[in-house]
Amino acid sequence: MRKLIVVIAIFFSQLSMASSIGNTKITAVLMGEQYGNVVFVVLSTKPATVPDCKTNGTFSYAFDPSTSVGKATLSLVLAAYTTKKEVTLTGSNSCTLYPDVENLMQIWAK
Repeated sequence: MRKLIVVIAIFFSQLSMASSIGNTKITAVLMGEQYGNVVFVVLSTKPATVPDCKTNGTFSYAFDPSTSVGKATLSLVLAAYTTKKEVTLTGSNSCTLYPDVENLMQIWAK
């Protein structure tokens, strides 16, 4: 039982370090052959809290557009960018797609 509590505590502490930003707009979207299967998102407002791995000052989030979820995310990101709609984004507390940019976990267009 004690091990389970420790695992749960670690899990929630990791989630608490993930960034989240609401009521912001996507100001730029970057993708290119040199980045492989990674799309970068730039926001009008930066998250106040970010994980230690996120050191890039330009890009707020990164995601992989080659998966089924990634394709849907790309569609939503481009729609929000084009229409200048406010969005809420949450990171995953990891920078595995690009070394210094947090992975995007979810996006909510309003």
